[in-house]
Amino acid sequence: EILNSLWEDRALLAENAWVTFAEVLAGFAAALALGVATAVALHLSPLLRRVSYPLVVASQTIPVIVIAPVLVVWFGFGIGPKVAIIALICFFPITVNTLDGLATVPPEQRKLMRSLGAGRLRVLSSLEAPTALPFLLSGAKIAAAVAVIGAVFGEWAGADEGLGHLMLVDNAKLEVARLFAAMVWLSAMA
Repeated sequence: EILNSLWEDRALLAENAWVTFAEVLAGFAAALALGVATAVALHLSPLLRRVSYPLVVASQTIPVIVIAPVLVVWFGFGIGPKVAIIALICFFPITVNTLDGLATVPPEQRKLMRSLGAGRLRVLSSLEAPTALPFLLSGAKIAAAVAVIGAVFGEWAGADEGLGHLMLVDNAKLEVARLFAAMVWLSAMA
């Protein structure tokens, strides 16, 4: 039945999948930009890190499904709240992994670059950033997988299109096969 629904409802599923995919891309891009910028700022300023890092960790204690309806009330039913929800979910793994990667450079290598006259930004761009890249990509892989979950939460909180919205409609209509077909699309997207 699910395979049949995937075929018969392919146009409806594809149309809604594009909406969800656009939300995922926008939210992931926002999280990537904010996560890397935050990690670099926290890395460059030990004081800022001591003050802000506990807040970054504490941001993960509030369930996103609780925040989603509040964001919809504040920003309406457009793409904004969905992008914000996805960015909130993706921000943490990107930030923490990038920050850990920036800190893994051996002190001897930093000292060598400084002794050769490299300034703080040169050390960051030539040594620390390339070292942190695998960590950033690892965080991005985790974030990409959970971004789809954020999109579904956002669409459940308030949307009139997208796979999450379609799943709510299908659940209410007892369209179980199409509900599972939408989950197949979401899994493929993730």
